[in-house]
Amino acid sequence: MAAAAAILALGALAIWRLGNVARSGQVTINDSLLVLQDGAVVFGFLAFYALLYLRTPQLSAELANRLQTLAGRAGASFAIGLAVLAAAAALVGWTWLYQAFPMSMDEFWPTFDARVFAAGRLMAPVASEWRPYAHAMQPYYQLETPDHAFWISSYLPLNAAARSLASYLGAEGLAGAAWAAAAILLLWDVARRLWPERRDAAVVAVSLLALSPQFLAAAMTPFAWPAHLALNLAWLALFLRQNRRAQAGAAIAAVAACGLHEWIFAPLFAGPFLAQAWLSGRRRAAALQAAAFVLACGFWLAWPGLVFVAHGYPFAAARMKAAENALANLLIPAAPSVMAENLLRLIAWQAPLAAPLALAGIVEAVRCRSTFLLAMAVGLVVIVLFLGAVTPFQAQGWGYRYLHGYLGSISLLAAAGWIRLSDAAPRRSWSVLVVGAAVALVVVLPIRADQMRLYVSPSVRFERMIRRSPADVVLVDPANSLFWIDLVRNDPFLVAHPKVMSLRALTRSQIVELGSRRSLELFVVRQRQGCLAPVGVTPGSGLHPLGPARCEPEGRRYALEQIEN
Repeated sequence: MAAAAAILALGALAIWRLGNVARSGQVTINDSLLVLQDGAVVFGFLAFYALLYLRTPQLSAELANRLQTLAGRAGASFAIGLAVLAAAAALVGWTWLYQAFPMSMDEFWPTFDARVFAAGRLMAPVASEWRPYAHAMQPYYQLETPDHAFWISSYLPLNAAARSLASYLGAEGLAGAAWAAAAILLLWDVARRLWPERRDAAVVAVSLLALSPQFLAAAMTPFAWPAHLALNLAWLALFLRQNRRAQAGAAIAAVAACGLHEWIFAPLFAGPFLAQAWLSGRRRAAALQAAAFVLACGFWLAWPGLVFVAHGYPFAAARMKAAENALANLLIPAAPSVMAENLLRLIAWQAPLAAPLALAGIVEAVRCRSTFLLAMAVGLVVIVLFLGAVTPFQAQGWGYRYLHGYLGSISLLAAAGWIRLSDAAPRRSWSVLVVGAAVALVVVLPIRADQMRLYVSPSVRFERMIRRSPADVVLVDPANSLFWIDLVRNDPFLVAHPKVMSLRALTRSQIVELGSRRSLELFVVRQRQGCLAPVGVTPGSGLHPLGPARCEPEGRRYALEQIEN
């Protein structure tokens, strides 16, 4: 019941926050998604835990023994099968649920960069006629040269490079599928090394990961987090081995993990394991890996400047937008309640048994003084405190994406909890595991898949509406939409029609100049509805009323007000 108590404590803090934001009217996407997507699931988990506590279904002793034997004999084949199924689910989900649409800016930019890399470039050239409007066409997270002649995202390149490679193989979605399969196989390897005599623990670890809605959902997207998870586990699997080749491989994994999209997450993951290795006498290995991370972080911090030099510009570091965001959100009073929401979302987007088993694993690590498991638990505490201090708001994402790289740690702690419980009551443990897996597969995963489809579909519809516009330029204004900026996107080489710009990033004179040479339409987002209205511009007299509007009257009036003001 510890998991239920933890959920109730987090829930109380989240409810307190929801009450405050409801009174103030300052509702964030965190608040909305917790209520709309996760509230019912959280209550369902609590009811499930209560039912298991009051009456656990019992498998026969013979069936429980068969499952134990099967886990020992066919565990490796089971892990390979799960990896194949997870990869297939990721690929199908990208095509069907996600409709091959990168919904948020954090998903759009890897696809943007992948197209640039596929063309053999580090940055895409911007045609001279569009350079004055470069900021309006990509308002956030872009890295531009001083004269706006080239652009690329401000994120580090390796996640996009993986998607570029996948595009050569026929589909960008293969990248997420490959990361998912690799994560399961690497998790199996780490679990087998931790518990060589307990293959059932490895089976439990990979099962909980494969049944995690967050794990599968992220693998369907262009987010960098599936790559973070796979490379974290690759580094850990190699670091556990104590030969020189493995340590060299771990150093390479460290460099790659730091270059996925933000350099800070990989060293935060590795830090507790390096400290544990140092204290346990593996000082040479710990020092080597620490040096690898320091060099990797230094290189990737210099990457934007190196890209500038490659294009003939002076070395110049890009604006550290992640650091700016961290400073803006540093130690804000709302952080504890926002983090409570995030952790509730994390729990609600895992398999139902992941949280209680992981808590049992932490208790077991403390009881047995297992330094390696304690390093995992400390790592979770460190990342939660770090995120709460510098960036508590995650915005778009399935579950809590900033902890996605730690799903392997959560699964391994859950496997440790499984060992403790199955040793005490093997028949009851297998019964609970089978029921929990069935609930995850039959109830939780279909619910989450439908939520994803419903959430992504309006953005896909808006994007298609914009792309069908006959205008040369579509100006996007959000009205009261939470994530209007995600609709402002253009292909890296500005070939696609129409060009899309943020109305709020343009001056009145720029709108007049655009309208004097090109046809314009204004796209207005009002909650989950969008409308297009043509904009007429008279060079001599500025802006004048909209032409025939392809939207509801309220939207047309609002569009006219924005243009005239």
